[in-house]
Amino acid sequence: MQIRDIVFAGALVCQHAFAAECATPESVGVSSSAVVRFIDELEKQKWPENEYQSFVVMKNGKIIAEAYRAPYTADMPRFVASITKGFTGIAVGFAVQEKLVSLDERVIDIFPDRLPDPLPENAEKVTVRDLLTMQTGQNRCAANAMFNDEDHVRGFFMEPFVFEPGTSFRYNSGASNMLSQIITKRTGMSMLEYLTPRLFEPLGFGIPEWSADDCGVNFGGWGIAVTPRQMALLGQFCVQNGMWNGRQLLNRQWFEDMTANPAPTMDRHIADADWNYGYGLHVWLTHVEGITRFDGSGGQYIIMMPEENAVLAVTGCVGSFTPLMNILWNYLYPGLRGDRVPEVPDAANALKKRLAEFKCPMPVAGDGGFPAHVFADFSKGRLTRDGDGLTLGDISLDFDGKELRLTEGATAPLRFAVGEWALNEIDADFDRLFAMTFFGTAAVTAPNELTLICRYATATYVCKIVFKVDGDRVKVCFSDAQNTQTVVGNVKLECR
Repeated sequence: MQIRDIVFAGALVCQHAFAAECATPESVGVSSSAVVRFIDELEKQKWPENEYQSFVVMKNGKIIAEAYRAPYTADMPRFVASITKGFTGIAVGFAVQEKLVSLDERVIDIFPDRLPDPLPENAEKVTVRDLLTMQTGQNRCAANAMFNDEDHVRGFFMEPFVFEPGTSFRYNSGASNMLSQIITKRTGMSMLEYLTPRLFEPLGFGIPEWSADDCGVNFGGWGIAVTPRQMALLGQFCVQNGMWNGRQLLNRQWFEDMTANPAPTMDRHIADADWNYGYGLHVWLTHVEGITRFDGSGGQYIIMMPEENAVLAVTGCVGSFTPLMNILWNYLYPGLRGDRVPEVPDAANALKKRLAEFKCPMPVAGDGGFPAHVFADFSKGRLTRDGDGLTLGDISLDFDGKELRLTEGATAPLRFAVGEWALNEIDADFDRLFAMTFFGTAAVTAPNELTLICRYATATYVCKIVFKVDGDRVKVCFSDAQNTQTVVGNVKLECR
């Protein structure tokens, strides 16, 4: 099916109404010129370096601009990596409010029967607050140690505590996963179950998808799938200090505590970056006082601006965190603050035009053709994806000029439409070249050269694969933004 024919179902679509109004920028005191210039700067960033796939701008609780690059849509949940940590921190806030958890209690006292023997030095000093500020005393992320042990709590304590807990920041998704373990221990529920009546239902989320371990404990550091609008709602909830529709769902004190005593993060040594201004209770601070953010690997952002009563939510596939923040500060933030900004002629109509044109680029067709049938044996060649070796095996290419059908081994053919996006719904399998449900497009970009673009539907991952036929050989070039590498294999070609 082409993108125009899709009726999304299951995990590909958010089935719940969105609980926020839309408004024009001017109706809430923002110049459309600021939003136009913001979009223009986003458009200057290109994959594979930095690509922004969607954004939502909220002001005074209303959406004043949003855009989704086709084939992505507003109601398509995406796995947003460490944005998950923002939800985890809020879950702990609710547990503290309900006196189920104390920030200063020791973690070993919560799990006295799940500790290694002997207990590593300094492990007994780690508190819930240390987990939230990622000052556990461990020198690296404890997630691998957790999952290398059948008891994930015990595994967390197997990662050495080389610093005094509470004194040294190290980004640590293992700490986030421990917070989820604590929520489940103290409430008898997963974080998804716990947050559903407290956060998701009041904000109009419905029930999002959230990955969990074999015991049903949601991953605290990653694994939630939400739409950009839902990301913006979480940001607005924080901007409003836990107030929603006249109800104080989470007490204001929690939001004050989130940024009161942040862990110093200057040791990350990223020049001119907002990484360097501290990490609070599972939230990043920025160089502008009061403005905080949640972010996720690959280009996922929720930026919260309480003084301006504004939120920016962004999904993307980027190699660098910094450009989006610079674009925000230089182009959008002044408008949200109410400052005068350089005028764009006929800004309101210019904004409509920019939003309508916000689409993913297609590969540019060149001269020449491509064989109708190609069978390639890749069994002697391996490529690297996300650090792992991957054997391609046999690949068949059937191309009729309008659509490519690619068969990998014994799997069903996958479809890449020319000039359109074709949806391929497949079960996740990371031993295959195409690991999960994706949109595909294709173009003949040079004589005997076929370029494929793959965009995962529920993740922000993008890859490009180029097949080049040369006599009785075919060369495949694979590239993506996360690894910023191209791997080439030459294999024997057989035509049928």
